[in-house]
Amino acid sequence: TLSVFSSFIKKKRVNFPINNKKTLNKWKNSLIKKYYLQNKIISLGSIKNWNLTKKKISHQTNNYFSVIGIKVKTNKREITDWNQPIIKGSKLAFAGYLIKKFKRTNHYLCKYILKPGSKAGTFTCSINTSKFMGYKKSKDLTNFQKKLISKYFINSKDILYDNILSDEGGRFYHSQIKYMACKLDKDENIELPEHYIWLSQNQMIDLIYKQKIDIEARLLFGIINFKETI
Repeated sequence: TLSVFSSFIKKKRVNFPINNKKTLNKWKNSLIKKYYLQNKIISLGSIKNWNLTKKKISHQTNNYFSVIGIKVKTNKREITDWNQPIIKGSKLAFAGYLIKKFKRTNHYLCKYILKPGSKAGTFTCSINTSKFMGYKKSKDLTNFQKKLISKYFINSKDILYDNILSDEGGRFYHSQIKYMACKLDKDENIELPEHYIWLSQNQMIDLIYKQKIDIEARLLFGIINFKETI
């Protein structure tokens, strides 16, 4: 529901992006040429580093997620009972935005990413990881990402939002994400790797319309700007 609200956020009358449309497209196209995904359907037995048992499909490190089976009984749905597979989160996940004002306009630090199963890249928030605890030892996070977590999210002086939300539902079981948004001081400068870019408030809204912002980033953007929907 929160991510749906993000599609109704009103644009700001004052919006001065530090990266214009031409710059944004050039940056994005350079990454598209450099990084791409090839999708291929394979059998479960061909998956590397994953364990297949009668109870679940899980990664050898017990990180990321697992696929389990559940049996449901209820009197609140169209049918009273059924069996289904469902995705179970392994640890508390994390999604966070760093926000800074340039030219009287709020900008969000976003990352261009490729997701397995997707045909094209998309944008996510400043940090998006499936495992928050023990992040300093994570092999899935770069040193830059670890630095952002330590300096700005763990020891932030200006937190705009901090809450744990659940993704319980028809697809997810025991899936929780810690969402945070932190505001940077105007004198705080960050040297960005090539995958990162500052996007203005209205640029974020345009990319949501074009379905170029992933679910976590869209949801958190909707929370921060909820008042702009009414």
